[in-house]
Amino acid sequence: MNLSKSPKSIGQDAVVTPLKYGVNASNRIEESITQELITQELKTQELKTHAEPESFSVMRTNLSSRHQDKLDARAELDALIPKKAHAGPDQPGRAAGGIRFFSLTKLLMLFMIAFSFGLGGSAFASPPPGTWITNTAQIDYSYSPTAASTGRAYSNSADTQVMFNDTEPPIFISSTINPIVATNGGCTVRITLNIFDTSGVSDAYLRLGVMDMYDTTSTYDNGLAGDTTASDSLWNALVYISPMTLGDTYRIRVTAYDIFGNIGETYITLQVIDTSSSWTIIRSLGWNLMNDVRVAGNALSILGDAVDEISQVYFEYRNWSGGNWMPCAVGSWSDHNPDTTGPNWGIYWNMDYLPDDTYLIKATAYDSGGVPDLSPGFLRVVKDSKDSWINEWTDTNEGIHVRRQLFNNLLSDTTIVIDKTSLSVEPSALVGVDSVWLRVTSYNTPPPDAPIPSENTGLFKQGDGSFRRFEREDGATTFTDSILISLPYIDEGRVGDEEALSLYYYDTTLEEWVKVPDARVDKDNDRIWANINHFTVFGAFKFVPTNLSGFTVYPNPFKPNDGDPTTGADYIPGAANTGITFEGLPIYSKIRIYTPLGASVRDLIVSSGNLVQWDAKNNRGDRVASGVYIFIVTTPSGEKITGKMVIIR
Repeated sequence: MNLSKSPKSIGQDAVVTPLKYGVNASNRIEESITQELITQELKTQELKTHAEPESFSVMRTNLSSRHQDKLDARAELDALIPKKAHAGPDQPGRAAGGIRFFSLTKLLMLFMIAFSFGLGGSAFASPPPGTWITNTAQIDYSYSPTAASTGRAYSNSADTQVMFNDTEPPIFISSTINPIVATNGGCTVRITLNIFDTSGVSDAYLRLGVMDMYDTTSTYDNGLAGDTTASDSLWNALVYISPMTLGDTYRIRVTAYDIFGNIGETYITLQVIDTSSSWTIIRSLGWNLMNDVRVAGNALSILGDAVDEISQVYFEYRNWSGGNWMPCAVGSWSDHNPDTTGPNWGIYWNMDYLPDDTYLIKATAYDSGGVPDLSPGFLRVVKDSKDSWINEWTDTNEGIHVRRQLFNNLLSDTTIVIDKTSLSVEPSALVGVDSVWLRVTSYNTPPPDAPIPSENTGLFKQGDGSFRRFEREDGATTFTDSILISLPYIDEGRVGDEEALSLYYYDTTLEEWVKVPDARVDKDNDRIWANINHFTVFGAFKFVPTNLSGFTVYPNPFKPNDGDPTTGADYIPGAANTGITFEGLPIYSKIRIYTPLGASVRDLIVSSGNLVQWDAKNNRGDRVASGVYIFIVTTPSGEKITGKMVIIR
């Protein structure tokens, strides 16, 4: 037998043609089994996973691609098989047997290849737990800011290790957000997730919801997110806080899926400060809304600075991690919640019954019609009895309220707020001092070592609760630069009181009250502001003269109808610079007004302050005519002064 002859010469139809058909049939069997393995694997994955539907298409594409590579390799192997008979035409049995042996061999090789490509886990027995194989597919990371918008990114992994039979969920080694407090004025925060999973992380989703409604979708669309340079375990997202996001505490739910569908979850808390137009700014430490306030003691002073015309401010709190809003219990003899007696909107919050924890305070303002502010102010407070820089308490037996606060020269500003009083210290005021505790004590009446002045001084206290003692706990009393203080006062509604009001300090050497130069009275907010450079007891007093040395009457002549407000305006009750003003008078002084012929026109008395206004009417309530009028002023001590004035209508 000449084996060197061509296959056709020795009976191609008998041997070669059946071999050709046999190879194609084998390939069809192999392709059928491969497709069945892929289908069964995908069904198994679909039963085990809850990932988004599009992740199946990625998995299907990856698996199909890998098996197409296998089929291409199989085709190259077939091309190497010699296409000539191993038996002559007189040996059909051996030829047929050779074909059957070759097909069985290919099937065994197919099963071995299937196992080597990781397909045996679905159609046959799985490898034991802990078996690692190489997976060159990229890991698919997803970020879903809303239910309708999903952004995708891929890691750079070229050799991710995958373990079969994984039933454990992904583990969050760490999950951070920076910053933890953001604003809705176009702020961006970075979320970093360090996730570990034995089989590899497949997807990671973020969903942002209000603290009390965990499952709500976000109120903004971040668009596509993710980090294309992240490793398989480290995932980053930049989240843009849209101006449409309401100021509130949000709980970001982070869900991670591994490739076997196991689910792991964690939560990240984000506080969003509403920087849109708000009616109040709530503070207890400086003006920085991002600062935590670490406190100890049984109470905390909170100030809600109003920036619009409002009727009341309501203060609430809740635990930082969530829960219902609760009203702030007041802890002062003069406070109530809501505060309806502005303009110094604030309360003394009783924290005595609260455990050490982190709390969020909300101040909601209401306008005159009872409509609430949709963008309330927020402040985060940490109550920590062992590590705090504010210690505040009240002593009802002594009628005092004390606040200690740590000053650190690394801060650009330290502001102490207590009972609607503020103390602002710049670093330049304490040169050479790294830190010092400052103390402010609030009194309803002057303390024993700074007694109320006698009436012959002409000083009268303005309402109650307008006395403050400022101290440095290092024993010093002076500063290297001026500091700014403000004290509230009670507007008793009497004209002349605020004009006569000023700030005084008690001089322990002279043992008397001394006027603070250049103090400023804020009539709109019922506060007195002053720059000082030393500490002692300060109080708000109105000065009432004891004689007529500073007496004056204006405007004179009185021209209410000429259109010039500087020459006079018709009297309006409670409005300064209306009618005719007699100023610089001791309290209880009497004024009698006559015509040039001696007829009585009007009798007036100074009941408060140092002035009184005449409405240019007689004792019967009728307007007086144009002309010259005579007045006589008599003080309680008997001092008199006489003058004349002119009315031109």
